Amino acid sequence: MVALLIAARVFRALHDTMTHSPGEGRPGEWGPFWDSTTSWRLKYKDSDPANGPAFPGSTTWLVALTDGWHLTNLLAWLCMGVAVVLAAYTGATLWAIGGELAGRVVFEPVYKWARAV
Repeated sequence: MVALLIAARVFRALHDTMTHSPGEGRPGEWGPFWDSTTSWRLKYKDSDPANGPAFPGSTTWLVALTDGWHLTNLLAWLCMGVAVVLAAYTGATLWAIGGELAGRVVFEPVYKWARAV
């Protein structure tokens, strides 16, 4: 559960980097999938919205497979959700609080690392 909450914050830091500094920082150097200034086009056939979806679901329920911005958002929410369910069913509230605090400590260094070039 702690690892899931830390992972959620790492994914969130990457997501926020792509949101607040599109095309900049480390994600911008990782290729078109991670460059949020243009990656949104990957959900379309030949990267052109006029051509329709690149594959069935690429503009709706499978959009997380088309670019890093959507993928990191999905993974952050998924990790957080699974951690909450684990905490609820195991009664490990203190572990959840500890994991959330650890995640908050990890967020800022990862965010700064991802924005640095």
